[in-house]
Amino acid sequence: MDAFASLISETGRLVGIDSLEPDADGVVEFASEEATVVVMRADEDCDLVLITAKLFDATGVAPDTRRRAIEANFAGDYTVSVDPDDGSYHLSDYAPIRSLSPDSMLAWLESFSSALVHLRTQLAHLSS
Repeated sequence: MDAFASLISETGRLVGIDSLEPDADGVVEFASEEATVVVMRADEDCDLVLITAKLFDATGVAPDTRRRAIEANFAGDYTVSVDPDDGSYHLSDYAPIRSLSPDSMLAWLESFSSALVHLRTQLAHLSS
């Protein structure tokens, strides 16, 4: 987790957060103005960083909305998956740790967050 922790710390300093670091499980959570929580986690055995966020809980969501969420896998750069335990839908992506710099990690986080908000907005229109 050393490479990931160092990358997170350097990225934090880039945006003025001097104490940004992963928790004991190697997880970092970012909260946005849209009340979105984006989670980053490293798997250094595989040299990967995972970024993920919940799209929605399946309870009370129309079948067409769930279908369209899964179809998003074929239209974008990110992966939509379903948690088998609780049925919630998540947007995810991954990147090799060594391919990321503080600047590219920040850009990746911003791009992922924008895609998440965009997909949520599209799906919300189906439910209304």
